[in-house]
Amino acid sequence: MDPSANGVSGVGLSLDHTCDALRELAPALDAFEAFGLDSVEVFLPSLGVIVGGRIRPAALAAMREVCAGRPYALTAHGPLCCNLGDAANAGLHRDTARRSLEAAAEAGARVLVIHACAAHPEAAETAMAVEAEALAALAPEAEAAGVVIGVETMFPDPGSWTPSPAELARTLAEVDSPWVGATIDFSHALLNAAVRGFDYLVEIAALAPHARHLHIHDSFGRPAPFRPWSPGDAIAYGLGDLHLPPGSGAVPWDALAGLPYGGSCVANIELDKRWADEWPEAIAWTRRWIASER
Repeated sequence: MDPSANGVSGVGLSLDHTCDALRELAPALDAFEAFGLDSVEVFLPSLGVIVGGRIRPAALAAMREVCAGRPYALTAHGPLCCNLGDAANAGLHRDTARRSLEAAAEAGARVLVIHACAAHPEAAETAMAVEAEALAALAPEAEAAGVVIGVETMFPDPGSWTPSPAELARTLAEVDSPWVGATIDFSHALLNAAVRGFDYLVEIAALAPHARHLHIHDSFGRPAPFRPWSPGDAIAYGLGDLHLPPGSGAVPWDALAGLPYGGSCVANIELDKRWADEWPEAIAWTRRWIASER
């Protein structure tokens, strides 16, 4: 892929938990062919290709065979707990990120999504410095693999911190590689804005030129003030990271449509099988949103 190309180039859909084992990958990818997608995102941790920070060669070969020859491009999502700003466990996180890059390349993925760092608020600057160092070290490996690393905007757990979009932009500018960019998750950033009080649209605009991938889903940007006892409770109350169909929550999509997104971004929809009946409409909605962005 050309990591210097600009704009939003198509629509993707995440497999997520419709595929929880390597044996489920082929039928899941087959089923997604009916949607006319430009891209599909594979969740690497579900596949058992990386175990204990090491590649399992037989599983890698099986994944490669299943992914080959698809009528859409592929992207990949790495482990959710990957935290390149965690100095105490830096070696483990970096090794797992390297193996994720290797697996993503073997699958033919264009982008590997990893989460932005998280830390105690008092350790924020240290975490950002450690993350920047790790990303700079991984950049040549990403280039060799032909896979862009997309660092995803996140939201903090109670008492924790994760970079705002503008802070992530600062890190990416420091790394200064076309092979390391942002995965803008609009809903995650909205939740982070609710916790930290930054100007959401200003900060997304600051990060947009660094974008190499987009995650499309919705929420109300409402951190939970009490414990929802089930995912259904969270949905009913509109609390937390809901992964609702786009347009169902409070993400200001119209205001986001004209920003100068960098890279050759796929607008990848992240909805679990709870909303499977609404996948076709979510795909159509996202195509309309891209058209308005252009």
